[in-house]
Amino acid sequence: MIARTLLTNTLPYPPDRPYIDILAIADFSLLSFLKQSACVTVQVTSSTADTVSSSCHLSPFEENKHSCLIRLQIPYSWFGVIGRNSTTRQVLTMSHTVSSTCNVPFYDRPQTPLSLLPYIENAQAHTLVKDGKV
Repeated sequence: MIARTLLTNTLPYPPDRPYIDILAIADFSLLSFLKQSACVTVQVTSSTADTVSSSCHLSPFEENKHSCLIRLQIPYSWFGVIGRNSTTRQVLTMSHTVSSTCNVPFYDRPQTPLSLLPYIENAQAHTLVKDGKV
């Protein structure tokens, strides 16, 4: 139904607020067939159960709503010690929902583990769901 790709940039230089970008792309033919929009909601949870979440709407009826970018800002406190020589790695979990509404619970959703590195030179990209597997 919807292809999602996760792009992370954990600590760009100069230091900016760390974030995780989620790109949601609608399967236009499926949304048109269903004749409704979809809400993509993403939640990232830290090892201490703190969460950040956001959502966006995809719609077959509006040309500028066939894809959307969800940017989740990650608190610096989730990283632990930050620096080029630090080897500390924090593990987060990410869950997502796709529904006609944005208030779908996350309790039974699959969780994708993410690692926060205290220093990274290049962004990382991970495919979460490939076409045809939703």
